[in-house]
Amino acid sequence: MKVMTTLMTTVLVLILISCTTNNETIKIGGVFHLTGPAAVWGEGEMNAAALAVEEINNAGGINGKQTELIIEDSKTDFTTTTTAFRKLIELDEIKMIVGPTWFGQVAYQIADETGTIIISPSTGTSTPSTIYFFNLWPHERAQIIPEIEYMKTEGIKKIAIVHTTNEWSESMKQNFVDEARKQNLTIVKEFGSAPDEQDFKTIITQLKQLDIDVVYAPFAFYPSQGAFSKQAKELGLTIPIYSTDGTENVELLTAFPEIEGTIYPYRTKGPREDEFISNYRAKFNKDPSPASAYAYDAVMLLVGTLKEGKQSPDEIADYLRSIKNHIGASNRITFDEFGRVAEKPYEMKIVENNSFIIIS
Repeated sequence: MKVMTTLMTTVLVLILISCTTNNETIKIGGVFHLTGPAAVWGEGEMNAAALAVEEINNAGGINGKQTELIIEDSKTDFTTTTTAFRKLIELDEIKMIVGPTWFGQVAYQIADETGTIIISPSTGTSTPSTIYFFNLWPHERAQIIPEIEYMKTEGIKKIAIVHTTNEWSESMKQNFVDEARKQNLTIVKEFGSAPDEQDFKTIITQLKQLDIDVVYAPFAFYPSQGAFSKQAKELGLTIPIYSTDGTENVELLTAFPEIEGTIYPYRTKGPREDEFISNYRAKFNKDPSPASAYAYDAVMLLVGTLKEGKQSPDEIADYLRSIKNHIGASNRITFDEFGRVAEKPYEMKIVENNSFIIIS
């Protein structure tokens, strides 16, 4: 906790140094899970948002005004996430917020109740559409369809699923099941596990007794994914494990090298992503997390609306919905009428020799 507090203080100091000392700053809020199971995601989102603000200020700001990022830790907790949004909106009087990490079902209601523009970098698309809430995370189908197509090329027909019993993982699981059945694949059995589960020995023992070709494991939290992979190897589960784009996480690989061999989909790189990754590494001496590029793009999109002279929530929301094929760090961005990003192209990758390798 002390390390995270120091990190947050450092980020805020770096941002505020570049701001003017009068009241002519433009405030953008940030609600990220900086502690708890989703801290790896939230820290990467916070860093990327801070990087975007620094670049904006170094380039002269927004119409001559500097930008200030006000950060709240939502602690991977629904109640704390709500409190963080209320604090930014009611006390700090902020009208634009990047976040939250994951918990869009908290944010979308607050957005419409208060007229606050909120762009999440990592919300599951089961969140209802609203006027002022936007989601940069692609629909689950965007990664599930190419994953199932790849499975078919590998001759896979029978699948078991191990998932987390939370909203995002349940949504991934159900979308996978629906698409797999369309493609005439058989779901042999499903296993649910608690978000904080670390002991998968019983499930793995049962998996070894099933007549299956692969395991599909859309874990919501990387400690669970790592523990499952580690115990699978220890218990001699030899069939391939398929997972989600959250697999491409250096901290996961460092903590659990046993994810070696995991196959997963990942969005195809756009023309600006290498530059973003290079700048992120130079600034923070680490790789971005899975949603970092989306948080960076969220800040840049909000700033873009202000540079275009949009002021009211309705003007900003209408402008965001008008965006077509914007090239950001996360590749092309087009919002639909519901504030969701259009589907992005994905490719298949594997964890191999301590690296993330494209295989299809």
